[in-house]
Amino acid sequence: MAGVLAQIYQPAVFGGAWGASFPGLPAGEGLRPVNTFGSSNGDIYVPPQRGVFTVTESIQNSGPLAVTIEAVTVSRPQQLGTTPWPLTPAGWPMYLPEYGPRPNEGRPIAGLTLGPGQAILVGIPARMSGACHVPNGWTGLKFFYVKERFLIFTHWVAIPLGTPLIFHEPEPRGAGMACP
Repeated sequence: MAGVLAQIYQPAVFGGAWGASFPGLPAGEGLRPVNTFGSSNGDIYVPPQRGVFTVTESIQNSGPLAVTIEAVTVSRPQQLGTTPWPLTPAGWPMYLPEYGPRPNEGRPIAGLTLGPGQAILVGIPARMSGACHVPNGWTGLKFFYVKERFLIFTHWVAIPLGTPLIFHEPEPRGAGMACP
């Protein structure tokens, strides 16, 4: 019974903060809010770019017991080792405490243990998976993924982004594609 509970115990949740910059990691170029009509939070538009940029999110331990964060990524876990889309990881995710004094740069997140109620900001370096894009094609990213460990059990959890990201649909170079 304890094994079944430990396998489904998923205390890592969205911590309530997000942004476009993270100390010590590269910011994207031209990121801006879109689709903000009415009382909607909208989306963050990420224009095509060649360089690395940072997706900044937060994670909170909503459970009554400590949990260890093994990894964080913008790619679906089943895509690891294959060609991810629309983003590919581009460096080590870093973290900062969400509350209280913050250092000038983050620390690697792998192996961090979050106590009950503890929250962190996470900077996830990423890049567009293709240099070219479909001019009128759109895609988005609504989740980031956290590999959490509790006792001897490890599993991936999809956590909603604070504000979804939207992109031009990336494609390999070809006829009708826009390439920087």
